[in-house]
Amino acid sequence: MSATADVVSVADLVAAVRRQNSPRPTPAPQGAQVQPRVVNVVGAHPGAGATAVAVALADAFAEIDHPVTLLDLAHEPDAFAGAEYEVEAAEAGWRAGRRGRTHVLRPRAPNVSPGDRPEPMSDVVIDSWADATEHVVVTCRATLPSLRRVETSIRPGEVVAVVGVSRWPKVVGASLGPQVRRAMEDGRVVFVPFDRGLAISGIDAEPMPRSIRAAGRRLIEILWPDLAGSNSSERAKGGRR
Repeated sequence: MSATADVVSVADLVAAVRRQNSPRPTPAPQGAQVQPRVVNVVGAHPGAGATAVAVALADAFAEIDHPVTLLDLAHEPDAFAGAEYEVEAAEAGWRAGRRGRTHVLRPRAPNVSPGDRPEPMSDVVIDSWADATEHVVVTCRATLPSLRRVETSIRPGEVVAVVGVSRWPKVVGASLGPQVRRAMEDGRVVFVPFDRGLAISGIDAEPMPRSIRAAGRRLIEILWPDLAGSNSSERAKGGRR
């Protein structure tokens, strides 16, 4: 009795491993309706770093074994550039991709109406402005013009992510308006430090730098304290340091 072995290509093996490692939705108990967590990351102005913060949040979620869907509604640059590979989209009119354990969705046409958005199967990070959501992160730069924009756009309870610094420059810190100052006092301001590698290479399929992921973890702690104690059993490998 003879056996014939089928030849399997390396590409097929890689695809099989990726499918095996892809997160599978955990079914909710019967009768329970679990509402997904949703956070909207929006820039106070163009170039404020909203896409970088949204991707950092998604990477931070994956790092604590809580993969999410990254809904990319930005014009340019878009978070879909950070997808490791593209997969077939179950939703018509959408592109779908994988970024590690994160599911990335981007509409093929701009200005998607709320009714055309796919029903989330997991918690969601939205890059760019969407309809009113429970949690909003407003991104800005540590400059006086950017500070003026965030002062007039932030609403009570929203979180501020200051991109490119580890603390306020002295002249900017002395110019905080009442809204941003109150956010500072309430612990709702997170600094996303500058990373040279990220500034040169931009967002790609590699995990965000460790310091940027740490800022994402801090945002999670502020938005959802119940997740703050989560420990990752599988730290992100590779990526910039």
